[in-house]
Amino acid sequence: MKNCLLLGALLMGFTGVAMAQSVTVDVPSGYKVVVVS
Repeated sequence: MKNCLLLGALLMGFTGVAMAQSVTVDVPSGYKVVVVS
């Protein structure tokens, strides 16, 4: 279960970074994932 979540978060984070490569990739990454989702 944790593996799936981690994988999903990683995938979403990567997509978010690629889509919005303007904000930092430290905190905004997770935040953007929640916003995009």
